[in-house]
Amino acid sequence: MKTCKFILLFVLLVSCWNCAEPELGFEEKVLPDAELNFLPENIRVMDLLAPGYLDAWGDATFTILNNSIGNKLLRYVKALSPNRAFIRFEAIPGEDGLPDMSKEEMAYAGSGLIRYTGKVLNNDCKDELLFHEFFHVFQNGIERPPRKSVNNEQEACLAQYLYSDSKSSSYFAVVIDRDFRPILVALASCIDKRTGYLKEGISYDEFHEKYVAALDFIAKTPPYNGSDWMRDQAGYNEHPFPKLVQLLNQHL
Repeated sequence: MKTCKFILLFVLLVSCWNCAEPELGFEEKVLPDAELNFLPENIRVMDLLAPGYLDAWGDATFTILNNSIGNKLLRYVKALSPNRAFIRFEAIPGEDGLPDMSKEEMAYAGSGLIRYTGKVLNNDCKDELLFHEFFHVFQNGIERPPRKSVNNEQEACLAQYLYSDSKSSSYFAVVIDRDFRPILVALASCIDKRTGYLKEGISYDEFHEKYVAALDFIAKTPPYNGSDWMRDQAGYNEHPFPKLVQLLNQHL
């Protein structure tokens, strides 16, 4: 009887020890490959874009689909609405009521609606600008209005840069403005493109310094400096880019 009690006590102690084991650290956590098995495959432009889209947006979406990172992003986007094409486009009018040609601007308005100025259509890298908005769809979903989050904007900018860099092209779309590019490149240099986590040899302090510098730049730039935008800086030792990790972690 005493032997049985001892065995039972030993089993309970082992169980408690296993339950108390610490989880994997931020740098070590690996997402399961099985997650990809639940994403749609062989997506076509017409599976994503609702009828009536301009050829320019169809061509840009096709370009994204034929890029490894872009294809994975659009599989996540399609998973938000598996049974119907839900991405719609709406031109932002100028003072004359026609598509605004005075500035280059795109914005995800929620519920699958992407708004754009007419000038965007003249950008040879419009696929990169569209990738950025698709990433916002991925971040926010389609059930509620998108969050006006400076951190989310920075994550989308970083994702756009990594997509652009993966194309090995000498041309790229301007992100925020030209002064922001070296700050963004410095931040991207900390990220392992295969996982979304920090590169080997990069300390969290080094990454955090560049993260805050990029966040500061965006937070002082219109429209992100508006009172309706949240400067939701991640806490120290927290990963500020969970969706980027989700996108890149299985990109091997």
